[in-house]
Amino acid sequence: MESDHELTYAVVGRAYRVYNELGYGFLESGYVGALIHACRKQGFSVERERCVALYFDGEVVANYRVDLVVNERLLVEVKSRPHMLAEDIKQVWNYLRCTDLEVALLLNFGPHQLMWRRYSHPNSLKRKLVVNSGPSRAL
Repeated sequence: MESDHELTYAVVGRAYRVYNELGYGFLESGYVGALIHACRKQGFSVERERCVALYFDGEVVANYRVDLVVNERLLVEVKSRPHMLAEDIKQVWNYLRCTDLEVALLLNFGPHQLMWRRYSHPNSLKRKLVVNSGPSRAL
């Protein structure tokens, strides 16, 4: 089994392959689809749009959708913008806080290059926002 670093860099490598072939200008969903294909071809298990619940006082108060979860360990959020925004970074941190996943990638298929950042948030440092990492119930 590969380490979190090895998994992260393998997925970044697949993202560069997608970017080098497709370039800039497609919607986020196109890059997500191509990245899923590239990762599965590499032998990774990939889940698209995993539902993540935010709990408050034991109740689901919001549901979010994470773009990808790779090998049940790596959260991947994909953007297609000229620049990464502070709200993109905040979104990734919030997803990490709401799940039992500890590592995330933010990928931006920008106009001049693929930009990426890796984030880590150990479960031991998280407040108890995670009740269940499985499928969430609807509001």
